[in-house]
Amino acid sequence: MLRAVGFQGKLELYIDDMMCFLLTS
Repeated sequence: MLRAVGFQGKLELYIDDMMCFLLTS
């Protein structure tokens, strides 16, 4: 499911979503 290429980008997007969720909640 996860590819070596792009994994870092997906991880960063996931962290961004979590931070936005925490800041707006």
